[in-house]
Amino acid sequence: MRLLSTLALCCATALGLAANEPTNTLPFVVTANTILDDLVRQIGGDRVRTHCLVAPGADPHTFEPRPSDVRHLLRADLLVVNGLDLEPAILRLAQNSGFKGEIVVATTGLTPRTGGCTHAHHDAEGTSCPGTPHASPGSAAHHEHTATCAHDHHKAESPAPSTVHRPPSTASADPHAWQSPLAVKTYVANLRDALTHANPAAAAHYSARATAYLAELDALDLWVRQQIATIPPARRQLATAHDSLGYYADAYGFETIPVAGLSSSAEPDARAVATIIDLIRHEQVPAVFFELTTNPKLLRQIGADAGVRLAEPLFTDSLGAPGSGAETYLGLIRTNTTRIVAALK
Repeated sequence: MRLLSTLALCCATALGLAANEPTNTLPFVVTANTILDDLVRQIGGDRVRTHCLVAPGADPHTFEPRPSDVRHLLRADLLVVNGLDLEPAILRLAQNSGFKGEIVVATTGLTPRTGGCTHAHHDAEGTSCPGTPHASPGSAAHHEHTATCAHDHHKAESPAPSTVHRPPSTASADPHAWQSPLAVKTYVANLRDALTHANPAAAAHYSARATAYLAELDALDLWVRQQIATIPPARRQLATAHDSLGYYADAYGFETIPVAGLSSSAEPDARAVATIIDLIRHEQVPAVFFELTTNPKLLRQIGADAGVRLAEPLFTDSLGAPGSGAETYLGLIRTNTTRIVAALK
């Protein structure tokens, strides 16, 4: 009986190892934010394992490494980052931790928009441009001011009531490309190719899932355009805490009025805040939006001082928690669009 028990235990162990073997040989992918993690999962399906370095609702701009992050990186086959200078701390961590895998830059091949300014005072990423409005192609309103930024536009017939005097500056690439579903098609192609290189046996699987997801992105883009068409053009203005919606604005004909620059860690000065308040009043902006990865205190004060309401919060730099409606990338865009339309119609 003892012999039979021993044999049964050995067989069960062997069967367990055999069952686990395919899982253990799947690519292990570490991702730099929740949006990238969702995209990898959508393309990889059950042929990938992932670990995200940033929790849902956390701000990737302010990432601080933990000892467990090193352990995950040492096991990883791929590290997926957004690129466009969004993840300097994560890239330094990978370099210093002994990471031996491949770094995949999801925005490779994408032409970035210019969305921020570097002035005499820089934030941690060198991208601070508080008080600098951006008018996207096709938007109704442009603003005249004296801040020197590559993305500024002018509206001589209706200048802002005050101006922002700043030192000469250079433009920075905007990393928030995921805010455009069509730009995310570049992400999908890069992730499909990286997964295929890491696991050639599953190439057909990754290709089929990527193709299906690309179709979903096209359908999402069409849906967003239909929703935005219900907003009067003069009301298509996005006043936000930082310059995170530029790609969305460019794609769908909005003007952006960010309080701060490309990084959510940028701190606008009092003069820039006063200029934004004057601008919101002058342009009769219907609402201001705060982002769930930023502190809403300043936006609440700006809204109160400008006499406009604070809209429902937007998911910009991270997916939401379960039940938020923004647990996936597709859900994030749908939820944001629904809230923007409700606030601006």
